[in-house]
Amino acid sequence: MTEKKIVLITGVNKGIDFEIARQSITRHSDWKIWFGTRSRAKGLEAIKQLNNENVHLLELDVISDDPIKAAADPLVLYHHSGFRKASDKNPHT
Repeated sequence: MTEKKIVLITGVNKGIDFEIARQSITRHSDWKIWFGTRSRAKGLEAIKQLNNENVHLLELDVISDDPIKAAADPLVLYHHSGFRKASDKNPHT
């Protein structure tokens, strides 16, 4: 049995990130997708619209490093402004 890839997408409440999430769900049914959002209500609404059991909510604010490190230290994060590992010491590189 193959392990599911775990993906964290931030800012999924609307716009391009919501579309990336929608397409990821459609193309990768074997992925477990976490939605990173500052607003629990908006995140739950996005999940409801997508209606998929492989989507989960993670409340986090990408402006602060502490919640990111606590929630996703071993993951590579996708954010529409770029890629970085949560454990990177300098978030501006």
